[in-house]
Amino acid sequence: MNGVTLTVAQTENHLLRLLERAGIDLKTATVPQVWDVFKEFAHIDVIDCPELELLVEWGVYDFHLGRDTFQLGFVRQFSLEEDGEYAGMEQLHCIFFFEPAPELAPIRGNMWSFNYPDAASFFAEVEARDAFKLAGTMYTPIEVRVMQGAV
Repeated sequence: MNGVTLTVAQTENHLLRLLERAGIDLKTATVPQVWDVFKEFAHIDVIDCPELELLVEWGVYDFHLGRDTFQLGFVRQFSLEEDGEYAGMEQLHCIFFFEPAPELAPIRGNMWSFNYPDAASFFAEVEARDAFKLAGTMYTPIEVRVMQGAV
């Protein structure tokens, strides 16, 4: 896609390097800053993962921090193949945690990229969602995490 090819094992560190290169510190990161880097990251080829699988999800959940927080997560899913056969799945998450403010608390949903004709259409639709606009402009995250693991 852009000349860089990674293994699944390299993707988390590569995303963190892209964020660092963009001058983004996760302690002070904003949704728009990280989103721009995530969109760049989405165009990187990953060995044995022929399909681009992106997920954006949002809502109030108690996992990860152990208490209710509004979470806005950008996910790249890697459906692994070996010799054309399914060989497992991993997800790389970039999650913003916010206090569950009254405007955020009732908003819940998710979007998969495979429901759109191309990545650009998916990105545009994400950017039009209230969860993205509100969390991205009106609230400061209490924490931002990047993590990867098997599904």
